[in-house]
Amino acid sequence: MDKKILVICQSHHQLEKGLYIQKVIPSTVDVVFINQKLNLSSKVLLENVNSYKSFEPLSSKIDEYDKFIFFSMVPSQQLFALIQNIRRAKKIIIAIQETHQLSMHLGVVNNLIFSVDIIFAASDLEKKTLDQLQPNAKIYSIGWLFQNGYKEFISALYQPSNLKEITNHALIIFSAPTNITASSKESFRVRKNILHFLNKKYQNLKLIIKLHPLENKSLFKEYARINCIENISFAEENQSLFSLSKNASVIVTSNETQAFIDLIEDDREFILYELGKENFISHYFRSCLDITEINGVKFYSLLKHSNNIAGFKDLYCKSDGEAINYFLEIIQQQTKAGIHNDKMEIAAWNYVYGLSSDFKKIINCESSALASNLKKIFDSQETFDLRKLDKALNSLPKRTAITLILLKLFVDNDKIQTSLLKDFTELMFNPHIIQYFAIDSIRFEFYLRNKGLAQCIPFESNSLLDVTKASFSKKSIIMNTLFIIEKSVKDLRSGPIRRFAYYLIDRTISSIKTHTN
Repeated sequence: MDKKILVICQSHHQLEKGLYIQKVIPSTVDVVFINQKLNLSSKVLLENVNSYKSFEPLSSKIDEYDKFIFFSMVPSQQLFALIQNIRRAKKIIIAIQETHQLSMHLGVVNNLIFSVDIIFAASDLEKKTLDQLQPNAKIYSIGWLFQNGYKEFISALYQPSNLKEITNHALIIFSAPTNITASSKESFRVRKNILHFLNKKYQNLKLIIKLHPLENKSLFKEYARINCIENISFAEENQSLFSLSKNASVIVTSNETQAFIDLIEDDREFILYELGKENFISHYFRSCLDITEINGVKFYSLLKHSNNIAGFKDLYCKSDGEAINYFLEIIQQQTKAGIHNDKMEIAAWNYVYGLSSDFKKIINCESSALASNLKKIFDSQETFDLRKLDKALNSLPKRTAITLILLKLFVDNDKIQTSLLKDFTELMFNPHIIQYFAIDSIRFEFYLRNKGLAQCIPFESNSLLDVTKASFSKKSIIMNTLFIIEKSVKDLRSGPIRRFAYYLIDRTISSIKTHTN
């Protein structure tokens, strides 16, 4: 049987990239799309793509393929089951970074959380971080795969009749707002300030807004209407980003969106806006003289800095053609299957999802210092050394799973030592955990609040928790009600009543998590 490659896509942008990978690899490549909802722009691309609402159907197709390519691996029980089945079949798991996310978001955003065999990093800077997070994987930095050839391919995918030609406009590409990405600093109010600045600067241009593909478009449209934001219109879902940018007089993006790298050109006026901390993009261009700061937003004008733009692309993207050639050379090698076989990590994820209790057996059988230390959390907290554990967890997949195990153990045990909780909150309860495991994190926050230790949560983590709860409140009446009740409960003077109230809140949140899984 002819062994093939399966590319697994989970968003519209990944689907575009998956179809491009299918084009450039000469061997047989199939593309599948995993998504609960199909938007109009995705339907245009699905003519020769199988679409599923979950990962589950893919397990029956594993024998048909030799290699499996992912663009993201955010943990879920279904995805974990698929990965386990791929590993049992001794097939290769490959990840291609879909964005320069680690360096853009200063390590908070990283959607490659499960272990893989091979990673194609987006840049040398990304590889440097991934080498630390995924030490068991073979990681290559061959250059950014999705440059000129990709742009031409994507433009050809969309029929001209589906693209509305708009001239004499400024294209504003907003990044993920706070209501869908908790770590984002792009609130609707910030967007209003950005549009106000652009309307004053470009009075002769129409502002065309491209919203983030995952956000509910009607929410910001209604906000713009209520706040009387003038001279704007919104790009339709089936309008190609590259087509919109082709005729734009000015392109405006955040320093935290991949659109900047995808669209930046030497001869195009570009406005880069920065919210919060500097990242590798704004750091590179901070020598620009054309910087304006208004209401906490920095605007970088790159029109007069074409040499800087070319230098940036050489440094962080490398050669388009060479990247593809290296990619094909590596992807067609007969890589040995089953490179990754960390029994403790696999058992830890099984324990997280309640699929097996082998985690305890494995740490009892292993003789490593890590296993010996972990045994103590189940037996004797007094000798458990969390700081030693923190240093020993040298891979993100294992660290994430064990952090989630500790979260659950702590929340379910009312007799955990205060010193241990403080160390855990300082060392392991970080924005990355909150970003991807929001409900577990909220349970732990309420647990700490019940014990009078909420002040131990670091400022950055606490701020992210507040944004996360605000996002949940807008999406769920039940969660919003629970948060309102919790605000009243935390100030109760009666200890027994407060503890019982927190117990009921925790049971409710836990039930919601079980139902959503």
